[in-house]
Amino acid sequence: EQARPSYPTEAIDLIKSLYNKPNRIIDLGAGTGKLTRLLGSINAQEIIAIEPVSKMRENLKNIPLITKIIDGAADQIPFE
Repeated sequence: EQARPSYPTEAIDLIKSLYNKPNRIIDLGAGTGKLTRLLGSINAQEIIAIEPVSKMRENLKNIPLITKIIDGAADQIPFE
């Protein structure tokens, strides 16, 4: 986790400016949850983490901001 680079604050600020308190945020490929934690500052009603690796999903359970954790990968998500 510490070895992974962080995300630029400008990216989170841009998301905040485009989406003022969205209902739902989906972190596709949530991994360690580093981005998920940052997205939590946007104060969405629901934060969903989607991650295909079971060990990563277990770690995501320690992030209280996440309301739902789904086993899945980008090519398996039924969005069009």
